[in-house]
Amino acid sequence: MRKFLSLLCALAICITVMPMTSKAAGTTEWIRKAENDWILQDAATGTDIEVVFSDNILYVKGTGAIPDYPKDSLGYRPWNGKTVFEIFIEKGITSIGADAFSNFPYVSKVTLPSSIFIESISSFGGLRDGCAFYFYGTDIVSRDIGNLPNNNLDSLIPTLHKYDGNYFFTFDNYYMVQMVQNGTSPKISNIAASDCFTQYYNPKYPLISYNAEVLTAGDFAISYSRQGAEAMKAFSIMLGDNGYAGMYNLHTKSGKDAKNAYLQNPVQLTVKIPDVFVYPGRTFSLVQIVPGGIVQVLSDEDVSDNTITFTTNYPITTYMLYYTDAVTVQ
Repeated sequence: MRKFLSLLCALAICITVMPMTSKAAGTTEWIRKAENDWILQDAATGTDIEVVFSDNILYVKGTGAIPDYPKDSLGYRPWNGKTVFEIFIEKGITSIGADAFSNFPYVSKVTLPSSIFIESISSFGGLRDGCAFYFYGTDIVSRDIGNLPNNNLDSLIPTLHKYDGNYFFTFDNYYMVQMVQNGTSPKISNIAASDCFTQYYNPKYPLISYNAEVLTAGDFAISYSRQGAEAMKAFSIMLGDNGYAGMYNLHTKSGKDAKNAYLQNPVQLTVKIPDVFVYPGRTFSLVQIVPGGIVQVLSDEDVSDNTITFTTNYPITTYMLYYTDAVTVQ
């Protein structure tokens, strides 16, 4: 009997000290250091993340990306089932995957670095109504898609749009707020600056007006729009060595026409080019994505340097505006 009890005690000790693992998306595994302490390490990618749950707060620190979690794998999140009131993410965490911190209805505050990428609108879905997000710092990180410029603030826009009215968003100063709002349509309403006096400005990321205007009479309007990764990949292939001006959504002021609706009779539209891109001899073209994922190039039908005129059967869709400069022979 003593031997049997000794064996049980030894087994219990082994169970206590042996690290537990929990799978994330793919083959990545979290290792449990303690009851409420987990690490994720991958030498190949330089990932070294630790998540600690203490006093109903989830602390995330280290370097690397928090992985995606498919909807049917949320139970693999080590922190799943915890009663979380607050999430604090330290600088060094590069991105947050899909559903990484979704469906925690008691979370009322999320603190995270301004340099982070939010990979999906589901990354922080299902938090407490009125949850306050605070993006600290003034760092902006580029992660181009193909040869199209893209930065982490672009990745935040879908989440801010999705939960505007449910969540509140604060950035360090007005420059960061303006960078988020610049060219965004519609504007984010629940956004603020915590410091109203700092005159910080990053020359690498100037505030540029991307505003375009439909000059043709009618119900059409155009607005600058940040697009998802798939659209950017398709547009990147078409850009080639040309200059990138921006992405736009064409819509009707009345909102009557559906996106990607085919018009039996094509329409011809003239759009005023944003002033920042106008240059003598520069020619502009538009690329649009139509149903079936087909990409179409629409060449300029006028001779003005300030406008582009095009004809299409699919006016209500997404466009990329690009330009080609005349080659001067010396």
